[in-house]
Amino acid sequence: LTTELSAVSNLIEQKEAMVVQITKERACRDNLQHHLENSLKLLQTEVESLTTERDGLLTKMSSTTEHRRKGKPDDPTTKKLRNELTRLGDRIKELNQKANEHKRSIRMREEAERRCEKLMAEIAEDKKRRASLQKKLKETSIEMRAEKKAAHQKALKMMKDTQKLKIEMSKIKMAAEKQATVLKRKIDQQAAKDKARRDLENKRRCAEKMRL
Repeated sequence: LTTELSAVSNLIEQKEAMVVQITKERACRDNLQHHLENSLKLLQTEVESLTTERDGLLTKMSSTTEHRRKGKPDDPTTKKLRNELTRLGDRIKELNQKANEHKRSIRMREEAERRCEKLMAEIAEDKKRRASLQKKLKETSIEMRAEKKAAHQKALKMMKDTQKLKIEMSKIKMAAEKQATVLKRKIDQQAAKDKARRDLENKRRCAEKMRL
């Protein structure tokens, strides 16, 4: 559990660091967002205007070309129209490229927003998982402490019982030794009495024999 908890905590830290980085990038984009949107509108307006102007020049060019086909020589206006048309085409192309860049930047911001939301959701789930692991670890720790305490109390009880048993055995031994001593003394006393009686009996017999 401890290893898993450490791994989840590290994962949360990594994701939170990513969110911080994305948030910083988003703040920078937010500062540019209004400018980009306005610039995009201006670009689109300018492209529309230039496109209209280009279409007008194309119409004029078409009319000039039609006159030339009828045998009329080219005049400076035709050349000017061609140059202006080329300039407008280049400008429109340039503006379209900028517009695409702005659109791409907006898409990147939206993608970053989605990624940030996904990370935040993952972090929330990881934190729930971490809380669950912490709860399990705490419960396991409490159980281990309870088991350790119970084992300690059991050991103390066994030590007390052993000590008590030693005391009882010592008392029994002392009582047995005392009883053995008393019994030996009685046996010795009885043996002495028996000997004295036998000695007395022998003396009496000897005395009787001498009288005979």
